[in-house]
Amino acid sequence: MSLYAELVKPPDRIVLELDEQGELTQRPVYGKLEVVRQVEATVMLSLDQAESLGRWLRNEAQQAKENE
Repeated sequence: MSLYAELVKPPDRIVLELDEQGELTQRPVYGKLEVVRQVEATVMLSLDQAESLGRWLRNEAQQAKENE
């Protein structure tokens, strides 16, 4: 099992502009909008551990739904 984070790729560049009041603003400029998936950890589980983790996740999800 791999645990990962998904991040939006940073802008290709940032354009700095002065607005009418003389305030500096930033405008990100993206080429192709991309999502980057970064693997944080890879975990090896036995069948028993995987089943136990699955039960725990289902219980946690059910509790979260009940608390909405």
